[in-house]
Amino acid sequence: MSTSKPVEWVISLITRFEDQLPIKCGELTPCMRLNLEQNKDCLISLSRYKFSLVINGLTDILKTIDSTRFGGLDQEKNIYESYFIVLDAVEQCLANTNNMGTSRLDEAIYVNKLLPVVCKLLNVPGDGVTVQHVRQLASHVLFALSVNNFSTLFSKVVSRLECLIASGDETCEAGDLDLIQHMNVDMSKLTRLLNEEVQKWRLLKKIHHTELVKSVEKAIWNWLDTYPEEFTDLQKRPNAELSDNCEKLFELLDMFQENNKRKVQYIWPLQMMLLVLCPIILEELVYSIERGGPCSQEHLRKRNFIDNLKKQLHSNVKQHSEAAAVITFVKLCKASTYINNKDSNNVLFVSVQSVIGDLKMILFNPQRPFSRGPDKINQDLELMIEFFLACIRLNPHNNEVLKVCLNLQSPSMFHYVLVKALYRIITQRRLLWWPQIDIVYSKAGELRNMFTDTLNKVSQSSTFSTTPIRISGISGVSTLKDIFFSTQQLRSQYTNFKLAKSDRDKDRDRQSETDGPNNRELLLWIVRLIIVDPYLMLHNPNKLDHETQMSTFELINGLVSLVHDSSMPDVAHTAMESLLVLHEKENIELWNPEACINTFWSISSQVLFSISQKLVLHQIYNYTSVLKWLREILVLRNTFLLHHKDNAYLGSNIPMAKHAHMKLEIVFFIYLWSVDIDAIKTAMSCFSLFCEEAEIRFGFDEMAVLQLLPNYNIYMELSHASNTITSGRNALQKRILSLLRKIEHATQGNKQAWYDTYVSQQNVTKFLNVYPKRVEDLAGASSGGSSDSGAYKFGKRRAGVHSTEHEDIFHEWANMTGFLCALGSVWLPAKNRPGQHGIPADSRRTSMEPVGSDLHYCPVTQFIGDCLKYLVCMNERFGVQIQRHIQDLLGHELNPLCYPILFDQIKITVDKFFDASGQVISSEQNTQFIDNVIVIMRSVFEMKVESGSTDNPLATVSIEQLMLNIVRYSRHLDTSVATIQIRSRVCQLVESLMKRRDDLSFRQEIKFRNKLVEYLTDWIMGNSHQFNVQFGDQYQHLTRELDQASMEAVASLLVGLPLQPEESDRGDLMEAKSQLFLKYFTLFMNLLNDCSDDLNDEGSDQDLATSGGAGTLLQQQQQLRTSSLMSAISQAAFSPLMGPGRAFNTQQLVKSQQQSKTQSLRNSTIVAMSNLLNANIESGLMRSIALGYHRDPLTRAAFMEVLTQILQQGTEFDTLAETVLADRFERLVELVTMIGDKGELPIAMALASVVSVQYMDELSRVFVTVFDAKHLLNQLLFNMFSKEVEVADCYQTILRGNGLPTKIMSFCFKLYGSHYLYNLFAPILQKMYMADSSQSRSYEVDPSRIESQENVEENRKNLRLLTQDVFQAIITSTKMFPSQLRTLCYCLYQVVSQRFPQQPLQAVSTVIFLRFINPALVLPHEFGITEVEPLPRVKRGLTLISKILQNIANNLNFTKEFHMRCFNDFLKSAFDTAMQFVMDISSEPDQATDNLINNYTMSYISDANVLGKF
Repeated sequence: MSTSKPVEWVISLITRFEDQLPIKCGELTPCMRLNLEQNKDCLISLSRYKFSLVINGLTDILKTIDSTRFGGLDQEKNIYESYFIVLDAVEQCLANTNNMGTSRLDEAIYVNKLLPVVCKLLNVPGDGVTVQHVRQLASHVLFALSVNNFSTLFSKVVSRLECLIASGDETCEAGDLDLIQHMNVDMSKLTRLLNEEVQKWRLLKKIHHTELVKSVEKAIWNWLDTYPEEFTDLQKRPNAELSDNCEKLFELLDMFQENNKRKVQYIWPLQMMLLVLCPIILEELVYSIERGGPCSQEHLRKRNFIDNLKKQLHSNVKQHSEAAAVITFVKLCKASTYINNKDSNNVLFVSVQSVIGDLKMILFNPQRPFSRGPDKINQDLELMIEFFLACIRLNPHNNEVLKVCLNLQSPSMFHYVLVKALYRIITQRRLLWWPQIDIVYSKAGELRNMFTDTLNKVSQSSTFSTTPIRISGISGVSTLKDIFFSTQQLRSQYTNFKLAKSDRDKDRDRQSETDGPNNRELLLWIVRLIIVDPYLMLHNPNKLDHETQMSTFELINGLVSLVHDSSMPDVAHTAMESLLVLHEKENIELWNPEACINTFWSISSQVLFSISQKLVLHQIYNYTSVLKWLREILVLRNTFLLHHKDNAYLGSNIPMAKHAHMKLEIVFFIYLWSVDIDAIKTAMSCFSLFCEEAEIRFGFDEMAVLQLLPNYNIYMELSHASNTITSGRNALQKRILSLLRKIEHATQGNKQAWYDTYVSQQNVTKFLNVYPKRVEDLAGASSGGSSDSGAYKFGKRRAGVHSTEHEDIFHEWANMTGFLCALGSVWLPAKNRPGQHGIPADSRRTSMEPVGSDLHYCPVTQFIGDCLKYLVCMNERFGVQIQRHIQDLLGHELNPLCYPILFDQIKITVDKFFDASGQVISSEQNTQFIDNVIVIMRSVFEMKVESGSTDNPLATVSIEQLMLNIVRYSRHLDTSVATIQIRSRVCQLVESLMKRRDDLSFRQEIKFRNKLVEYLTDWIMGNSHQFNVQFGDQYQHLTRELDQASMEAVASLLVGLPLQPEESDRGDLMEAKSQLFLKYFTLFMNLLNDCSDDLNDEGSDQDLATSGGAGTLLQQQQQLRTSSLMSAISQAAFSPLMGPGRAFNTQQLVKSQQQSKTQSLRNSTIVAMSNLLNANIESGLMRSIALGYHRDPLTRAAFMEVLTQILQQGTEFDTLAETVLADRFERLVELVTMIGDKGELPIAMALASVVSVQYMDELSRVFVTVFDAKHLLNQLLFNMFSKEVEVADCYQTILRGNGLPTKIMSFCFKLYGSHYLYNLFAPILQKMYMADSSQSRSYEVDPSRIESQENVEENRKNLRLLTQDVFQAIITSTKMFPSQLRTLCYCLYQVVSQRFPQQPLQAVSTVIFLRFINPALVLPHEFGITEVEPLPRVKRGLTLISKILQNIANNLNFTKEFHMRCFNDFLKSAFDTAMQFVMDISSEPDQATDNLINNYTMSYISDANVLGKF
């Protein structure tokens, strides 16, 4: 690989990493964060090999972040989060550079590039938590950088010192001197640093001395924290060079502080630390001060320094020196903790003991808390924390300070110090001799009291109103303006609230110097303390069970109250983490060790109930995060229950557990209609945890699980669906709704979820309906007498909201409406549900009974009625969208059990469109309603039945009056483009209705369908009297589409429909029916002729006439259909590839489309005529038979197609003489079986010519049944075989295709030969199976397929013997050969002998074995000879036998298959015998057949033959 490729790849990875940062892509989703972390880890790993490239790239990213401008709160958050991610990556990359051998040039480059960027981040302005975090990370980066680049950083410090000295300007900034406090230094590096400072001290200006002092002290503490073992060793083996530098610097500082008394708070602590680094000198000083020992002259200034510090502790005058002394001695106490406290003789311990009591009185005096002023409050707190830790580490059992801090009457800053100190004890790196947190476990009760007290104070001081912040109509929302409380307004309110609180805090700080941190900050750290060590709060020694449970309950209940407090998002998030920790298995067991299961159900259920209640009311701002947290709670609960599965049921039936269960179910359902996909998928995934809990509680008792969760299976499907990848939120909603429709059992949870959603949906619908013009009016009306300020706030807010938010509101409305449609069945009364106590699945109402009164007051009825009202919503912004969504949701997503309510509500509305006299009340809104309802009803009828469902919700729906009213209204409309479109949709609705005819109930079905036929035929070909408007050419295609839709609907109505004249026309019923038949048949025939004329006109430029006479008219039609289709395909496929001069023009494309539509209309008309004649043969056959002899060939062909359709539509002729249809179809059968003078079958052959391939099987069955019943089977076979043989090139191809003669022959074999085959092969196969089961015989003779343990010769013998048995059975079965099949063989023999005189027997032999005998032998189980499929080796043997028999029939030896040549001798011996068998079954015709053979001459059947006959 080229060396440049890795570089390009690394650069590409860095670019992708940068593009995934929040500054580029905004707030990170969990998936985005995961991808970003993976890229970061990859960069860290690559830094081991391409360190300079990676570091330089990350540095460039830091520069990009720095150059990004702040643009609001969100952008600021994204910038800081990007800093966090990149700085952490840089630190980890630097940590990988140990012993990498990077060149000095590369080091210089990346250090010089990175250092300025990081140093700038060290001085980011601000005091917020995020700013402090950035500074801390930048410090960590410098610390890691200095590990391998100390010399480079140190040289920058030295250069800066020299620059300051050279400039002599006091205003010059210290700059790189800040690097000192962030560098990694060991003892040698610290000595080097102190030496450099001593040398340069006197040359620096005073202003730079202060900065240098701060930095050096910090460097010393860095050394102590990083290398504590060096400090311990220093106390035992002092370092002379270090001591010398420390002593010199001490003297310089002592002189400096004499003239700078206000700087002592920085100087004295450093002086004390310098003395600590000189153990010999410090020992002399302590001995001299504490025990009155001598002190050398050279250390006298040092003794005076310590004496002065002690005096300052006892000074009654509050001044800087006292505070400086306190700071200095606290540093001393802290340094002493780095010495093992077992080394009690260490001089540090002696010096500390002399001042620790005074420090306690100064720092932790409840009456006079230590303070240096409000501007130093954070430094004071840090000082107190360090001293508290020092006290604990120096003397763990002396708890004076602990008691003071635990006292609830002490200032809150003492509590804050205690909590922060305990947090550090748990989390910070510790030395072996430092005590652990267990020393304060005994104070758990007092810590809980502190938590409760602080929580109460925060609650009392909080003025934030927990207004519902999501769209909701649930109880708790007083006015509509509350519903539309926007995210932007909420954030603004939070921000203003925080600013106000911040101002109040500052004012309080100015008023009192003793208040310390506010209670919210204290509360936050108490909750964090619970996270790092929950036992601190759960330890309950010497308490009774109920007391332990109550204390745990108070603790957890307090945390729960913080979760939904939106005024403190950081506290709320931390409380959520703490509750997760408390729900870990080992911690739940601490809630009440004596009764952990019962306590768990009591307390954890309260947690779930409280959070669920807030989620249901939409009073939690970050609801998606809370849902995810709730899911984790459920996971932890199940983990605990699984660990105690034997007793998991104990206490689970308490009321609170049941209430929590119901509330959880409500939450999971309600958030299925959220607009946040994360929230939806989280809610879906929680259902499986619900189910898992039930399984754990009840073990293997499936009935108990289903009793608790009757919809268990659907819940599991919902959960699994959350893991599927969807193409968007619409697809996800579709999947959810399909599952909700499967829910069969109503529970308190899903019913309440439905109702709460309904209330919300009502409110949002009202808003969308009036938006944007009347929002203010709606707000005022909703408030019902509320103050004007409330309405003003609402109106003002709506005006300032972005349109995208309204789109989210609309999408949420759509989700809610779909949810209500799909889950509506849960509110139906039990008797309206299918099942054991509800309506039977197959029941039908015999009349259009009104929906029961219980359903009239059902909220589902109200919901559907409201939805129907909004089908005519005229809102200018959302009206069209609302209508479309209502159409789609009611038509496709409504629970099928709600269909009766839907149709009842539609009927109620449509009935209002007619006055008392039945006249139509036409209006634009009514027409729009009808149009939309048509779409809904059609969608309902076309809905597929759910797989596995046995319920038929349409069984209780009677549709007659509603449909007639819809058609009547549509007929009344004035003719226009919109009217034609509506009527077309009405016809499509009728067609869809008839497809579901068996699922519907009718009161007077025949009358209803006749009336629809009457109405719809009035629209065909402009037949209606209302078509008084002459359309232009541009509207002709619409009228043709109406014709098409009308004919398809009429065709579906006419299926099996006996015509029923009006009551007034029934003087002579048969004559009236005949006239009605003639009316419709004439109309259809006119339309058919019209279509034929159009097809002739459109195809006139195609060369169709060249094919000759009338006998090819059907072929011409087929050519016409094919040419129009190919023309359309060519236009669509090739016109984009052709140039402008060669492309098909628009006129040709339109013509081809018209041809296709015309042909489709023609086909629909033929089907309608067939249905009409089929159902009314007794009254219509005489009026239509003449069409069969019409002079127009196309008309005759059309009539033939009508007859074909009739025969295909279920004329069951099993035994015609015995069926009830015999009389009805007798005349039709006579027509079909009519024989010409020369034995031809004109009608039957015409039908055979026009029937399509897909109907050949049915036509062959009808032909064989009809002709055999009339004893004319031989005529049918001769005609069909003659047609087949005449087109054959050789005898081998006869009956090898898939045409009608082959179908007829196959049906004869199946109908007449099944008993023969069974009697022939059953005994042989039974014997073969028995031999196989006892001896495992094999018949495989192919060496390449034989098993290793088999013998080829033995297998050949087995096969030969079995073949002889089969062949012998066949040739001796002549007498049992069916007579009908003898006729078939004889007819085939005679027909073939006329065309191929040399091979008639050969042809019959080939067909009989190929089509009849061998298939049954190879597949005996499919022919009913055996019940089970043969085993593979038996099947192989049968296959080989069939090969041998077929070769015998073909009179051929084996040549290509070498392994079969061994049977050629047997073949030769069987040829003559086989031919004799074929001769026997092909002889003995009856007299009628013989006469037919003598008189029959072959010719194609044509229309001329038919005309000649009649």
